[in-house]
Amino acid sequence: MNLRHLLIIISGLIYFTATAQVKTLKTSVYFDNNKSTLRKDAKKTLSAFFDTLQNIHPTKIVVKGNTDNSADSLYNMKLSQHRTESVKNYIMAKGFNEKLFSSDFFGENKPLIANETEEGKQKNRRVDVVVYYRQPLPKKDSVILPEKLPAKKDSCRKDTLVTLPGGTQIIMNACELLDLKNCIEFREATSAKSILANGMALMDTGGIAISSCGMLKVSLMPECKNECFRTPIKVRFPVPAQNECDYCGKNARVYLVNAAGDWSQPKAKSEIKLIKVKGVEYYQFEMNCPNIWKNCDCKITGKKVKFKTKRGYKIKSVTVSYECPVIVVSAKQKRNKQHVFEASLPCPSGKPVIKAEVVGPDGRLLILEPMALNDLPKKVLFPRCGKDKDLPKEKAFRFIPVAGHTLYKKYYIKSKYLKVKP
Repeated sequence: MNLRHLLIIISGLIYFTATAQVKTLKTSVYFDNNKSTLRKDAKKTLSAFFDTLQNIHPTKIVVKGNTDNSADSLYNMKLSQHRTESVKNYIMAKGFNEKLFSSDFFGENKPLIANETEEGKQKNRRVDVVVYYRQPLPKKDSVILPEKLPAKKDSCRKDTLVTLPGGTQIIMNACELLDLKNCIEFREATSAKSILANGMALMDTGGIAISSCGMLKVSLMPECKNECFRTPIKVRFPVPAQNECDYCGKNARVYLVNAAGDWSQPKAKSEIKLIKVKGVEYYQFEMNCPNIWKNCDCKITGKKVKFKTKRGYKIKSVTVSYECPVIVVSAKQKRNKQHVFEASLPCPSGKPVIKAEVVGPDGRLLILEPMALNDLPKKVLFPRCGKDKDLPKEKAFRFIPVAGHTLYKKYYIKSKYLKVKP
């Protein structure tokens, strides 16, 4: 049995053992006197805590609210309930299922320390969050094992190569990878479908669409204490083979995602190099620290497009995605009109796909399942982009033939295309 096979078996045993043990993560957030709204520092704490939760599979999330003794006990009980609900709703908005939550509130009955000073009272005006989880088993196709592994610690100057299913390459110090092998996870998103699966869009902080040449998150499980890698890792994304799909070329830059889900360039300059390895071109950059998505991106010029439903219906979300090049754009509500959304979309070389969620007049959530954008009814006069010889002619006012185009000014999400979300 060689070292490679032995490592696979040992890793499997370690993961199996870890999943048999329920573990916990804890945090607390604090409130102003007589308030139940989340402060900025509390949101920051929960957002950082949520980033940790993305790397595990919670089995239960317990939220417990408390107060100081500044008011009567009945009022304090209600106040602790409202604080509990504020924290629960904030975490649920991040995508966690309500069935995971267990809530409780104790008013002034469980002080952390005595309520004799203002400092003591501040520490008692809190909500505690406890997450129970099992360390997840690695997906069978999540990582292709390194091509070379060191046999001894004295070979720590060597690098090793990790290849992900989408073609992303990670060059990492061999010994550091061995040290972290039981708690490191690689997540790539190299297609519009995988980006949507990770719940993200591709827009910068100004709402401008960006085209991705690859996204990666290297995560460390909570038991790993490393804040940053001892040796920066190198990340390589294959350059798209089709020239028309590679919008970035030499304009590719590194982007980071913020708490709002928008992308921006980091303050520290991070260069992307175009390199060639064994005849294959790659975008390459370095990653110094884990637990944040990094994206190889460039901005794309777009044109304003509207999405409408009938009055009485309310659009909840509209997402348009392209695979050529890889773009995912979320539309925004227009001027408080809940039945009209807008987005800035680039002229496509492929066929954009739309999906949407709409609230019906009876309050039920309806979905538009993914479909070709131009299969929706649209306003065919004054199109946004050029003619497409593969598209049939449209009829304006039911009788004037108009050449088919790749993108139109307005699309209509009609009720006949919607169905109740299961």
